[in-house]
Parts: sequence; structure tokens; C-alpha cells
Amino acid sequence: MSVLSIISEYNPYHRGHAYLLEEAKRFTGASHAISIMSGNFSQQGHPMLADKLSRASAAAQAGIDLVFEIPVIYATGSAGDFAEGAVSLLHALGNVDWLCFGVEDPDPELFNRVTDTLLSEPAAFRSALDRSVREGFSFPSARENALVCALGEDVRGFLRRPNNILGIEYILMLKRLGSSIRPVMIRRMGEYHAESGESGFSSASAIRSRLIPLSPEDRRSLLEKELPAGSYDRYAALSHLPILTDDQYTPFLTARLLSAPGRGTEPLPEPEDLPLDMTTAVYRRLMDIPLPATWTEAVNALHTKNVTMSRITRSLLHLMLGITNGDRRRLKEDGCIFYANLLSARRESTHLLRRLQETARIPVISKRSAYSPDPTGSAARLWQLDKNATDLYNQMLFLAGGERLKDESRSKPRIVGQDE
Repeated sequence: MSVLSIISEYNPYHRGHAYLLEEAKRFTGASHAISIMSGNFSQQGHPMLADKLSRASAAAQAGIDLVFEIPVIYATGSAGDFAEGAVSLLHALGNVDWLCFGVEDPDPELFNRVTDTLLSEPAAFRSALDRSVREGFSFPSARENALVCALGEDVRGFLRRPNNILGIEYILMLKRLGSSIRPVMIRRMGEYHAESGESGFSSASAIRSRLIPLSPEDRRSLLEKELPAGSYDRYAALSHLPILTDDQYTPFLTARLLSAPGRGTEPLPEPEDLPLDMTTAVYRRLMDIPLPATWTEAVNALHTKNVTMSRITRSLLHLMLGITNGDRRRLKEDGCIFYANLLSARRESTHLLRRLQETARIPVISKRSAYSPDPTGSAARLWQLDKNATDLYNQMLFLAGGERLKDESRSKPRIVGQDE
């Protein structure tokens, strides 16, 4: 039994994802495919097009054997945190042979040069990184400058392509873990935010933006065009539900601000207790925003040239979920990943699930109501954060359209197959 893996958001699972799976199977000859998927919120901090169980079952219906969740603290983290959580989860599962991912430039030698430089941090790299940070560059820009200094100006374009960036982080984590999982780079078809072009694939972001203003009937027509058959069946059944947008964060953000430490004359929290990815300077500006305010107004007030928009939206989501800088530090010190939460499976692939339950170095959760980690340990904290994320998403969906989904402990993995 050979197993390839794909790290994903599947927001939604579209024809480009189906192409990646087909190419990954062709290249590796693997008999099975699993995916490690973000839950209800994206890496940029946005609510997903559909809840995590529906998205996972759409991927399973389209051919992915098993879908596990990336814990929310990593799924909504920086590229490095995202990769660390996802790759650590794959590594802990055992019995995974390949990690397949799309990139703009499938050049193994260049990926190795970049990741080896990041691992060894030669003097030229370290000096340029420190200089860029002192000059006020954001960390991603400072690291890019340092890599260019160490490897030459010709790598700058390579370093600015979004899928290359994630690919670098994946390979870097595989090397840090000493993992036997082999990376497989597949050339990405189409542009990152584009509608369908020569490749015939629209990006996930293009699909989402076109869906928002449409009626349920028109949504189904668009989805039928852009999604493979199995995925379409799942999303068509959800087309009557509202699509959540960032603006629907507003009441949850403002309610959190009213009780946030540091508002008014209270002292500011220590850096460890700040929302993950938020600095003291940004938090101070956040506390000074006059209410009433919308989510968009808060984001615009905090955004500067040295703090990316994605980092602002992520950190505000972390504020609402109660995820702190200290959480990230403690979880990483204790081992990063403590369980694998199964979201969906193909009925004919349950033997693979049993195999992973035997080989994994962490619990594989197939019955969430029975999972009860040590309440004093890091697993319990990670689990609580994941439950918080489910509760927030479900509450937003309920307020927007009256849909009442089950909470984390009462929900079950979606098993898809002919006998559903």
C-alpha cells in the first residue's frame, strides 16, 4: 500500500485540485491519497465557503481517500506555521510516502538551494536578514532580501510566487523533521487569482468571488462548470446557504474588544498573551479604535506597509478565538501536533484508516465524542482552540441563514460512498 498526501484548503475543491490529484497519482503510482485540510477558516483569516465537514466530504467524493484537519492555530498561521502544522501531522501519521504540491517553478535543485540556505543560515544571509529587519521590512520581505543576497538576484521572482513560497516551507519542514516523506512538485496550471484561461481551471478565489452575488440557481450553474462531478454534487446541495464574508465578523470582533485587556486605562497584555501574530504596537492601535467600528474599518486602521493585510486579518481572528503568541510557543515546545482529526473518508478506504490508526504516533480521532485528552496538557489546549473555531463558524452561519450545525464533540466524520 503506497500513500500520497496533499495539503489543502479546498475552498472549494475544483478542477485544478482534481488535476493535481491525477498528476500526483500518475507521477507516484500511489494506490491511495490522503489530504490534510484547513478547517473552517483560511490561512488569511477568512471564513471558508462551506463548513469543514462539507468541504472534506466533497474532496472525498471527488477521489481523496481520507481527509484530516489541520488544527486551527496552524491553518490560520503564517506560511511557516501552516507548513509546520500540516507537515508535522503527515509525519506523525506514518505510512505516508509522498507529499505532492503545486508550484509555479518545479525546479528541485532551486528549492533545495533555498531550503538549505534557510537551514544553514550562512553569514551573508544572516547579515542581510538582520539589516532588513532593522530597516523596517516585514519578516517575509526581510527573508526574501536575505535569500537574494545569499543566492543572487535571479531568485527574487521565484521567491515571490505564492505556491513556491508554500513549497519552500513544506520542504523545509520535511528536512527539519528528518522525514522519509518525499516531496513531489507539480507545475501549477493557471494563475493564482485567475478565472479559467488556457488551463481551463479557475482559481478558488475567482470562483468564490463570482459566487457571492448569485442566486442559488445561478450558483449551481457556475459550480457545475467549475467543479468536478463528485465535488459539485456536495456543493450544489449547499447552494441555498449564505456565503460568509469578513463583514460578518463585526459583532464578534467588537464584543471581544469590549472586554479585551488594555482598553481604556488598563495595562496592555504581555507579548505572550497578545493574539497570535499581533505585536504590542498593533494591539495598542487596535485598543484605540473608537467604537462603533466594522471589521473592515478595524483592518484598514491596523494595516501598514510593514504589516501585511493577511497578518492583520489572521491576528484579529486569533483575538476572537483566544489564540495567543504563548499558545504557539507552548504547543511547539511540547510537540506541535497531538492528534489527527478525521473529517471525511471514502467508505472503501476505511482499511487505510485502520492502517494509519496502527502506524500513527498520535491518536487518530474517528469518534470525536470519545476523545478526551489530559485536561492539563497541550493536546487539550489545541483541541479547545479547534472547538472554539467550530463554534465561531457555526454561530456565524446560524446568524446569517438560520443553519444550525453540530458542535465539534457532537459531529461525526462524513463517510462517502455508494451505501450512504
